[in-house]
Amino acid sequence: MAGTGGTFPTYVYGDVVVKLFGHLTSWRGGHLAERAAQNLLATDFAIAAPRLLGEGRLFDDPVASWPYLITTRMPGASLESTTEVTA
Repeated sequence: MAGTGGTFPTYVYGDVVVKLFGHLTSWRGGHLAERAAQNLLATDFAIAAPRLLGEGRLFDDPVASWPYLITTRMPGASLESTTEVTA
């Protein structure tokens, strides 16, 4: 199942989430920011947030490597699925 919303392709499979970073010019900054956030989260398990399970890249091309992060899935509903649209 694909995740909804967001900037980069995100796939959900059971309790695992895979987020790819690429194509857009901002992919490096987005990947570095999310990786830095995961480093901080690893120091405090009291924070309810997805946990990093793994990481890698699809290609060896430094310009378009398409790095990815594999994280746990948070329980509950997405904000998008709970937001009521009003006209």
